[in-house]
Amino acid sequence: MSLLAVAGSAHGEGANIPTATAALRRLGVVTHLDYRGTPYENLEQVRGALSYIGLDTLRDMTPLANKRPYVSLAEAGFRFSFVIRRETVDELPKVVAELEDFARRHPHSIVAIEGLNEIKYWPASYRGDKSFAGASAAQCELYALVNKPASNLSNLPVLALTLGGASQRDHDVLGDLSDCADVGNAHIYFGAKPPASSWGWARELSKRTTARKAPLAVTETGYSTIGTDKGVPEDVQARYLLFLVSRALREDVPLTFIYQLVDDRNKPDWSYHLGLYRHDWTPKPAAHAFHHFTQLLRGDAKRPQTGKRAALPASYVLGGDAAGVESLALLRDDGSLALLLWREVDLWDPATRKPISPRPRRVTLTIDAPAARIGDSITGEVSALHTVKSGVGNDVLTIDLVDRPLIVLID
Repeated sequence: MSLLAVAGSAHGEGANIPTATAALRRLGVVTHLDYRGTPYENLEQVRGALSYIGLDTLRDMTPLANKRPYVSLAEAGFRFSFVIRRETVDELPKVVAELEDFARRHPHSIVAIEGLNEIKYWPASYRGDKSFAGASAAQCELYALVNKPASNLSNLPVLALTLGGASQRDHDVLGDLSDCADVGNAHIYFGAKPPASSWGWARELSKRTTARKAPLAVTETGYSTIGTDKGVPEDVQARYLLFLVSRALREDVPLTFIYQLVDDRNKPDWSYHLGLYRHDWTPKPAAHAFHHFTQLLRGDAKRPQTGKRAALPASYVLGGDAAGVESLALLRDDGSLALLLWREVDLWDPATRKPISPRPRRVTLTIDAPAARIGDSITGEVSALHTVKSGVGNDVLTIDLVDRPLIVLID
């Protein structure tokens, strides 16, 4: 049996392992707090739903007159990436001044400021110009205003605008906005296919907008649960989303926002059924999955520890049937180690509209740890992993990967 298929390093006692809490703060969810006549009007439900899924970073439009929902959530510790509204694009000095005031009143509540949203679908009139050139000029004015020396926003990243449904030609017409953005920006949807179907090429295409800037955020992505060829069943949505965010964490995507928190309209259109919660605020399997995923990765900072914690394992090796298996080591709040393991697979056939049952993959994990547990990201169940000694003295764990990420917990 080869142990050379996949190897990873946990770097000693955790000094260089990213914390799960920091990693999860790079994940967020899109909200529409000022949408009237939608579930977002129930702010207590919004707050409770966000707390349950374990994500505290939101993407929303800049506040208008009714700032109460934004203020309430900021005071509760939630953070915002604010998107410039097309309705206010001719008032950017005023918009930025209001964001500066929001940041003064609620320190650390803004994590990024984003240019116009999907200008191909929703053209904005900037000084009478609805073209891509007008949107580019608005992006550059926004960047200059945020980066004024006296602005308390100048330490925040400015994200590029998004096109929406864009071709390579659209990006060529828009041009390179690297001088007017700190971070590139992509919206990626997959229809009924797994994340690997579009993730790579869509990100590469979006990088054309900020060709001279390396980071690229994904500020909209997700799966619809509408019962047509444009969606997937709710249980598949949950699994595909966990594959998706695992990939984003592994690739150090600076911000990834799931679209969206709740189905905001009960209408037969795929775009209204992307939520983690249904229109009546009942949780879809995806909401439960995020709850379990974030809890398992974070651990419990209040969990009692007996005696001095042993040094974390310096490295691990995946073997067995490990082709295509990905891994990521994160430090939990209680000081223990979480090792996220997954293998992205097709779970739904869009042509036949029938589920696909993947073949289990048995992998081995060789690691210097006498005891370990394994957490199921879909159910939240945690069970013991039994180890056997390898020929070189390390412990070998056997794990079956099927249709979801698993989290190995090493105390």
